[in-house]
Amino acid sequence: MAMTHTPPSDAANGPRDARRRSPRATLIVEDDPAFADTLQSALLKTQVLSPVHVASRLDSARRMADQTAYGLSIIDLNLPDGDGCSLIEEFAARTTCIVLTVSGREADVVRAIRAGASGYLLKDEPELVPQVLSVASGSFPISARIAAHLVRHWRAVDSSGNEPEPTALNGERSLSNRELDVLTVLAQGHTYQEAAERLKISPHTVADHVKNIYRKLAVNSRSGAVYRASQLGYLDLANTS
Repeated sequence: MAMTHTPPSDAANGPRDARRRSPRATLIVEDDPAFADTLQSALLKTQVLSPVHVASRLDSARRMADQTAYGLSIIDLNLPDGDGCSLIEEFAARTTCIVLTVSGREADVVRAIRAGASGYLLKDEPELVPQVLSVASGSFPISARIAAHLVRHWRAVDSSGNEPEPTALNGERSLSNRELDVLTVLAQGHTYQEAAERLKISPHTVADHVKNIYRKLAVNSRSGAVYRASQLGYLDLANTS
């Protein structure tokens, strides 16, 4: 299937509007034509995401986002005309951004999450497409190796005294046994569906537990939950990888 480098003409009839964004409309920002074409075809075959458009540069991605309200953007970090993190900073408020790149360097991971990325995947990840699709169920795809980078970074920040210790909303820190089970499985890099199968509960129940975990730990991402839970003594990261 050939790459689609411009959105359909009827997508340009109005300004971008977050209220009108389609959760199925997806933008891939990737300058490797072969990889972009393979990913685009794989996502379309799932019949979950559609349309799936491709931009090879930052400037073309910005033009396309002005014409189509994307629900999901999959962004490489190293692009011909700049750093993908700059695009994430612009897009994060109106679309879910996932980094898909070859770089697993801690500095790149931290920059991307700070910019607003809701997930960080490496191009050689197994089960790449299911991880991308897990966003539709509210998951934040991130590998255990990448999560470990974030934990090391935040631990270093805390030891330097530059950021306060984590505190949960309303002082509520107690996670139930089932919430701990869910968080432990997700900390291993599994999707909501995989967590449901392992724990013999429904994906909807997993999502409900995750919402409670985020509320209790005062976080809004999987990596943040893993980090805060480890600091509060709920998780032993050495036994979750």
